[in-house]
Amino acid sequence: MRNYRDSLKYAKRDFGAMKLQALRQAHVDEWVSTMLEAGSMKGKPLAPATVRLALVMLQQVTEYAARQGLIARDPAEYVEAPRQRPTKVAASDVWTKEQVQTFATKASEDRLQAVFLMSCYGLRRSEVCGLRWTDIDLTRGTLSVEQSHVEVEGKGPRGGRPQDGTLAPHSAAAR
Repeated sequence: MRNYRDSLKYAKRDFGAMKLQALRQAHVDEWVSTMLEAGSMKGKPLAPATVRLALVMLQQVTEYAARQGLIARDPAEYVEAPRQRPTKVAASDVWTKEQVQTFATKASEDRLQAVFLMSCYGLRRSEVCGLRWTDIDLTRGTLSVEQSHVEVEGKGPRGGRPQDGTLAPHSAAAR
C-alpha cells in the first residue's frame, strides 16, 4: 500500500498546482520522460518500474475524473509506460547446494522454519502467510497459492490471485 501512496507523491509534486482540466497528454508524456531522467525527490533518475507505477496511479485518477465528467478526455489514457529493463541473474545471486543446506539447517532452529523454507520455493512472504492446510497436498507434493495475506493499514488482509506449484521434497532443494 505504501508503494502506491508513495507513487502518487510524484504526480502531486509535479501536477499539484495544475487544474485537472488543464492537464494534457503532452504534459504526462513529458512527465514520464522527466521521471526517467531526474524524477526522484533528490533529482536522480527513477527506475522504469517506479515510473510505471506512478503512471498507473495517475491513470487511475484521470480515468476516474473522466468517468465522473470532471474532464472531457483522459489525458493519461494513451501515455506509454516505460519498458522494464531486463534483469540478469548472476551465478553469484543463486545459492549453491551448500548454501541452501546451511540455510535449511539454520532455519530448523527457528519456530518459523516452514516459512523460511518456503522462500526456497520462490513464495513471497504474503503468499506464505496466506497458506491454509487445504492448499497443501502432502501426498502429491503440491501446493496451491489460493490467496495472499497483506495487512493494509489496519484494514485487515487483502487477497491476491491464485497460483499453483509443485513442491520438491526438502532434500531436493539442497541438491
